[in-house]
Amino acid sequence: MKIRLNPIMKKDIKVTARSMKMAWGLMAYEAILAFMFIIALSILSFGSSYNYQNIYGELISLFPVIGVAQVSMTALTIPIMTASSISGEKERQTFDIMLTTCLSPGAIVFGKVISSVAEVMLYVIASIPIMALAFVLGGLSWWTLFLFLIVIFIFATLAGSVGVFCSSISRKSIVSIILAFVVYFLVCFLTVLPMIITLFATRGDVYDSTIFLLLNPIVFLEEFFMLSMTGDSLFSGEFISDYGFLTGLISHGPLWCILSGICMLGLSILFMLLAAKRIDPLTGKVKKIAKKQPIVQSAFIPQEVNNVNNINTGNEVQNG
Repeated sequence: MKIRLNPIMKKDIKVTARSMKMAWGLMAYEAILAFMFIIALSILSFGSSYNYQNIYGELISLFPVIGVAQVSMTALTIPIMTASSISGEKERQTFDIMLTTCLSPGAIVFGKVISSVAEVMLYVIASIPIMALAFVLGGLSWWTLFLFLIVIFIFATLAGSVGVFCSSISRKSIVSIILAFVVYFLVCFLTVLPMIITLFATRGDVYDSTIFLLLNPIVFLEEFFMLSMTGDSLFSGEFISDYGFLTGLISHGPLWCILSGICMLGLSILFMLLAAKRIDPLTGKVKKIAKKQPIVQSAFIPQEVNNVNNINTGNEVQNG
C-alpha cells in the first residue's frame, strides 16, 4: 500500500533535506540543548553543597529546563519558517503557478504547515538522547517523554498555522514574520484579558473567566509541566468560587491539558481555513464578478454558430 503525501509537504521536505541549512540548524539546536543541560546540571551540583545524596532528587528539574528551551526555540523558529511560506512565493512570483496546480487552497495551506511542523519535530526527536539523560537521572517515566512530544506537536501546529495565516495576508516576508509574532502575542494576551477584567471587577475572584485560558499555549505548557513534576494543577482548590465551578471541574488530573490541546488544535484549524480562504482565487472580487457577468459562451457550441446567432439577432432588431 503506497502512502500518498501532500505534494507541497513532499516538495518542501526534499528541498530542505538537500540543503546544508538543515544540518547546520540541527547541530545548532543540539548544541544549545547540550549547553542548557550542562549549565542546569552545574547549578544543581553547586547548589547541593557536595551532598550527592540529595542531588538525585533535584535532577527532575532538568526536564522543565530542557523542555522550556525546546519550546522557546520552537516558538521562535516556527513563525519565521511559516511566515515566509506563501509571501515568499509571491516575492519569487511563483504564487500564481502554485495556484494553477490540482491542489486546493486548503491542501496548499495544510502542506505548508505540516512541512514546517515535520522539520521541527525532526529536531525534537533528534534531541531525545539529551532528554533521556534528564529522564534516567531524574526518575521520570518514558510516558511523560511521549506526552511531551505530543505537546510540542500541538504547540508547533498552532504557531505554524498563525505563521501561514499571516503569510497569506502579506506580500512581504519580513512583514508577515512581524505580524505572526504580533498575532501570537495577541492570542496569548486576549485569552488572559477576561480573567484580568474579572479579577479587578470582583476584587479577588476570577470565577469561570479562566475557561478562556484553554486557548492559551503558555498556560497549556505550564499545566503540563506542573502535572509532570508534581501531579497538581495550576488551579488548585475544589470547586471554590475563586476559580468557578467549570474551572474546578476540569482542572483535576490531565483533563485540562486534554481539553486545552483540543481547543488549540481547533484554533489552528481556524487559522488554516482563514488562510485557505485568503489565497483562494474564487473568493472576493473574482467570485462577485463571475456572478454579475455570467459566461454565455457554451463549450458545446462552436464560436461560429454563436457569431451567426448574434448577427441574426442584430438584423432582427434593425428591421424591427
